[in-house]
Amino acid sequence: MNPYLILALIVAWGLSLVGVGNWQYDAGVTSERLVWQSQQSTQLRTALADVSRLQKQARDDEATHAKALADNSAHYQEQLLNEKATNARRVADIRNGTLKLRQPTGLNANAASGVKAPGTSPSGCDGQAGAEFSIETAEYLYNLAGEADEVVIQLGACQQVVIEDRKTVNTENESD
Repeated sequence: MNPYLILALIVAWGLSLVGVGNWQYDAGVTSERLVWQSQQSTQLRTALADVSRLQKQARDDEATHAKALADNSAHYQEQLLNEKATNARRVADIRNGTLKLRQPTGLNANAASGVKAPGTSPSGCDGQAGAEFSIETAEYLYNLAGEADEVVIQLGACQQVVIEDRKTVNTENESD
């Protein structure tokens, strides 16, 4: 047999082994890649479902929080209008003379000067009369009290906002 023929057969056989090995390697890589891509695809679908669910939950929580804040604001505005109307009625009653403010006898403004407030009538049935405030002073005091009441209402509304914000923050911390 011709040595060149034998050498050619050995080279052909070696090339065929390399070709078959390369084909098997590519087939194995492709097969493994398909398995890996399938696992990745499943994980991505699961993660996408979780993200979608969490986004919906966050939108719902945000809407609930916004509604609670809007309700708080509406309640605050209603209370504020009621307080202003009550204060306006009191001031109108003072101006009409149907509401009068009196200073108790023991707390007379002239007490520091040693002047005593008027006592009871001779029959004793009127009780202690006390000193009556002027219309302007009574109006000022009621307006001042009304402003203080408005501040109390505003602080109550602020507390409700803080409570709602804490509910939202606590909900977010629990889900982390």
